[in-house]
Amino acid sequence: MNAVVSNILAQGTAEDYLICSPDNVRYVTGFSGHDSQVLVTARGAQLFTDSRYAEQAKKDVGPDVAVQVTTREERYPAIRDALYADRPVLLGIEEDYITVADFGRLKNELGVHSFVDISEMLLELRSVKTQQEIDLIATACRATEEVLEAVLPHIGTGVSEFDIRARLYYEMSIRGMDSAFEPIVAGGPNSAIPHATTTSYKLQEGDMLTLDFGCRFQGYCSDITRTFAIGRVDAKLKTIYDIVEQAQKRALDTAEIGISAAKVDSAARRFIQKKGYAENFGHATGHGVGLQIHELPLISAASKAVIAEGNVFTIEPGIYVEGLGGVRIEDTCVAGIGSLYTFPKDLIVL
Repeated sequence: MNAVVSNILAQGTAEDYLICSPDNVRYVTGFSGHDSQVLVTARGAQLFTDSRYAEQAKKDVGPDVAVQVTTREERYPAIRDALYADRPVLLGIEEDYITVADFGRLKNELGVHSFVDISEMLLELRSVKTQQEIDLIATACRATEEVLEAVLPHIGTGVSEFDIRARLYYEMSIRGMDSAFEPIVAGGPNSAIPHATTTSYKLQEGDMLTLDFGCRFQGYCSDITRTFAIGRVDAKLKTIYDIVEQAQKRALDTAEIGISAAKVDSAARRFIQKKGYAENFGHATGHGVGLQIHELPLISAASKAVIAEGNVFTIEPGIYVEGLGGVRIEDTCVAGIGSLYTFPKDLIVL
């Protein structure tokens, strides 16, 4: 029985657990395919997949996880048969993922009528990464640094956001990486929009350019944001950049094992507030990173989390001024080891 399965059973949330989301199936079994489920019982874990992924399952799944290949029609009867020995009264399911149609099949075909949501429990378990997971994220971070260095020479006045996004995708692809999420490429006035949509806008002298992107390696993500100056920028923008950089440093210096996530958020937020930009920093200071780009712990004022060894999270304060531009600086960090991403953060003029 692998360690993840043992940890799930130790929670005592349910008697048995049916896990359906691709990220959590991968977390439990290592399986990288889709349209599959894993059943966790006191006897161990069993992966249910179809013939499209039979060979993939052989490559991904270790000997401690049983694999059963079924047709779509056979899937629920096969899961029912695997549950038969237990006849669980309470089955753990992912309410955030399961469809209404599948929930109906669970009740009608499995003979189980009491369910408990295990979505948050799985996210809590996933928030503490193993060394193997940290190594995969670190590989994604190193690739992200290489991609950024390769893209910078192609940025300048007259270059569009679409051009830069295409170059990001290209540089990730030739390094064997997937994109962890849709990159944010925001130039000039668009940089004042925290999650701007990429447009045909062409960079001009005096613009700020925000790049927020990350690589995905063997399922695990990295996430960084860098803001650059296109030629000579307004003195106010330079001041804002310095404030954000100092705010991020304060949060990074605060983020230690045993410290509340809310205190980390406060370290950045109070500094920005002190400088008169409280209303221009509306999002959380950071978020967990792993198989998904947004995981636990959330680094925010409302977070109840306490930083634990093995947590991987971002620190990303920002200031956004409509009509002028914005600045965000973000690093992916791991508690107990330090920043996973060390690309220079002093304002770079392109």
